[in-house]
Amino acid sequence: MAALDMLEREPDLAFSLNGLARALKVTPMALYTYFGSRDDLLQALTERLLSGFVTVVDGDMPAIRRVEAWCFAARRFFLGYPQLLGLLTWEGGNTSVAWFDRSVVLIEALQELGFKDAELSRAIIWIWTSVMGAISEEIRNRTAPHSLSPAQVESLDPRLHKPVRDMLMLAEQPDHFDSFFAYHVERLLDALRAIAKRP
Repeated sequence: MAALDMLEREPDLAFSLNGLARALKVTPMALYTYFGSRDDLLQALTERLLSGFVTVVDGDMPAIRRVEAWCFAARRFFLGYPQLLGLLTWEGGNTSVAWFDRSVVLIEALQELGFKDAELSRAIIWIWTSVMGAISEEIRNRTAPHSLSPAQVESLDPRLHKPVRDMLMLAEQPDHFDSFFAYHVERLLDALRAIAKRP
């Protein structure tokens, strides 16, 4: 599909319908030939684009490990197509239906852990926000890493010197992104376990 080709060819370019129309060599209005509205077009587009987001789970996998598998599947997918982060929701309060479909593994695992009703809803939104925020921050840091000069570190409150130096050294490690995401997910799983044990 032209949209996926465009995303692979120009991974740093923000996705837009005008860009898609240019890639297809049609006018932007031509995109609406088969769709009744911009929302219908974007729903169809995100369904197609998110088709590659697959969470592989084993039938015997414990629920907490299925949550973990979903988190890592989201990271793999969105690191490959970072522009799609902006297509999960769009103006007018619309959300991609395909995004909910790709979250079935996560939602069923949370239900199996005992989450239900408002607590289930909060847990889903919390995980989405937490995981997608971590992925967004990783994408940003891969292109524009955080840094402070030694003079800037020295200008900080002396109580911050060692913690800030340690953070900067950690961020320079070759496996930083992988290990930090794993740390992030494990803390998320710890919290889910603790919540699930509450009476």
